[in-house]
Amino acid sequence: MTLSKPLLVILLIILLPSCVSHSERVKQILAKVPQQDLAYIIGKYAIECEPDGNDCYQSFNSISINYKDSLGSDFPGLLNSTRGSMFGSDTVYDFISPQRREKGYYFCHPVPKSSYSVYSFSFYNFANGGSGYSIEKDQQFDVPFSVNKGEVAYIGKLKLSSSSGDNIFGMKVYGPGVLLLSDNADVDIAKALKKCPSSVQNTKVQNIALKAALAKGHPLVFDEAAN
Repeated sequence: MTLSKPLLVILLIILLPSCVSHSERVKQILAKVPQQDLAYIIGKYAIECEPDGNDCYQSFNSISINYKDSLGSDFPGLLNSTRGSMFGSDTVYDFISPQRREKGYYFCHPVPKSSYSVYSFSFYNFANGGSGYSIEKDQQFDVPFSVNKGEVAYIGKLKLSSSSGDNIFGMKVYGPGVLLLSDNADVDIAKALKKCPSSVQNTKVQNIALKAALAKGHPLVFDEAAN
């Protein structure tokens, strides 16, 4: 994907310090939820990458998708790919495919029963104090889904593409891309369930794979052919 000015117009470079890590916030919220009121969302997260031999290079240190409880709680859902972390928290991938120019992992996230929205993504680099791209609040999208207590729900494959172009010196530079959604339940569900606690691995899975139509024409959300 080439770097386009219309896309970058709705993106804002931001830096936000955090005193509590994302994982700690999630643990604190889930600790207050009765076990019987939990649900699990499963799926596949992927990012576009540049082939490098048997590896595949991601253009930013951190590439993330955000989802949240749309009924007002502070639950901070996150899918993230990290490289070059100073804290040894680089992402461990389930698949790396230079041929398809993507890498990623399967996930199983415990969440409180509620209605949720996939609403934003971000691309960040850590160098020089950190910088990157995040969607301005008034330009965020809304891809909704709901889960009930005790339910295991497959939300599909969520992939972030990237963009690239040449700067005035002829050097290649990278920018953010778009969110790509697809349904590959026949393959993904079995692999994602292995990430869940053993107590729920035999639960019947509801297929609620997300579609671009849910975003009502937002220019940063598209469907992708399953693979």
